[in-house]
Amino acid sequence: MRIKTFVSLMSVFLFIFSLNTAIAKPVAYDVKEYKEHGEIDKIRCDSTKTYIFHLGDFGNFYVDFTAKNNKVVKVTDVNYWFWADKDYNGDEGIFQLKPTKEIEKADWIVKNKEIRLVESSDYKIKSLPDTPSDENIIFKAEILFNEIMPDGSISPEQERIVQCVRASVRK
Repeated sequence: MRIKTFVSLMSVFLFIFSLNTAIAKPVAYDVKEYKEHGEIDKIRCDSTKTYIFHLGDFGNFYVDFTAKNNKVVKVTDVNYWFWADKDYNGDEGIFQLKPTKEIEKADWIVKNKEIRLVESSDYKIKSLPDTPSDENIIFKAEILFNEIMPDGSISPEQERIVQCVRASVRK
């Protein structure tokens, strides 16, 4: 009888633990900066946007997401990488990324529409590059998510998409 009760309690505990793990809010990690260009290039992009920043511009980095094919998904994590061939933001450091009020209100659940997950603090272009390039700045964001099934359960298969930004700094 005690073993049966113990096994039942353990099953309930494991179910609650797995449920809490699956629906926990994502952690918006600090931006990982790479000094070597090759490290960030190892991260393959699913989509890439290109921008041109001019001296004095404020750049803002953000991550948008759309659940496709009428899926409903739970975003479980967002990871970021940043590389610049020069320190363009001066003493301000890289930048900070914060979740948007829209995604927090949605409890990190995305239905069949585009929603902005995170956006950065201002990144001001305070100096010019030694050599203008289409890759003066590279920003990559990996979004990890699980589909929410019609019965409300969360699929155990985690999916991934990587968005990339390549920016040129010009006069």
